Amino acid sequence: VRAPTAPCRGKAAARGRPRHACRLRILCAEDVRTNQIIIGTLLESMGHEITIVENGEQALRALGSGPYDCVLMDGRMPEMDGEQAARLIRDGGNAQFPIPDAQIPILALTANASEHDRQRYLAAGMDDFLSKPVDEALLFEKIDAIIDLLLARGHALPQAAPIDDDTLARQFGLDDADDAQAPADPMTAPVHILPLAGLSPQHLQRIAQAFLTEAPRRLDLACHAVRDGNASAAAAAFHALKGSAGYLSRPTLHGLCHQMETLASNGQLDNVEQFLPQLRAALDVARRDLGTQPEG
Repeated sequence: VRAPTAPCRGKAAARGRPRHACRLRILCAEDVRTNQIIIGTLLESMGHEITIVENGEQALRALGSGPYDCVLMDGRMPEMDGEQAARLIRDGGNAQFPIPDAQIPILALTANASEHDRQRYLAAGMDDFLSKPVDEALLFEKIDAIIDLLLARGHALPQAAPIDDDTLARQFGLDDADDAQAPADPMTAPVHILPLAGLSPQHLQRIAQAFLTEAPRRLDLACHAVRDGNASAAAAAFHALKGSAGYLSRPTLHGLCHQMETLASNGQLDNVEQFLPQLRAALDVARRDLGTQPEG
């Protein structure tokens, strides 16, 4: 139950860090731990309540058990993917998962950013599209549009709690932002997590640790799928690894994952197998560099 607040009339104050005027209850369906940390932290820094689930079925269960203002829905997830979940939401759910609000705004999240993918998600009933790796400014813009939509529909939204600019700067480790040095060449500098304005050094360290834990598991899943001749499972594993790799300073791993996901999606597993040594080598470099960086 929310604490009583004055009603929100939209539009955040212009000064300070980006922060919406209205506080939304946001459900995020995303199975990659790296993305969970980044999206959750960014949304919280914008003033919202965030709940994370790992697949479409969990999203349906959450929507049936508590009130939410919008959904961020990953396209590819285990058990039930984002498209299937979105279609069920728009149908009002089913006997197992009744959905109280079939018109709840749904924002698609995906590492596949083509126009074909965008049209597919819109056809499934999603309202808009946000590609990964997530850009903070674009995320803010998309949520702002959702707030405007909800207000236009007559939803009563509470105001976000006010926050002091200096407090927010300290909370997210931004006190020394003006002292940033010129970026090094990403192909020669040690691999690191790309900084985002809403994430402190401690958050970046958590993301690095999540990557170190999750990325090898995704690669193992991909290798097993290739050996078993399961092209769809291989493509899904490369897709998940690609989403995490998009936050690395060096683009090699992300590019290889994208290429191998495409090959696997086309059933070309023999070609995929030829690239596995390169992918493993790129992941080893990233793990070595991330594992030797001091904690923030």
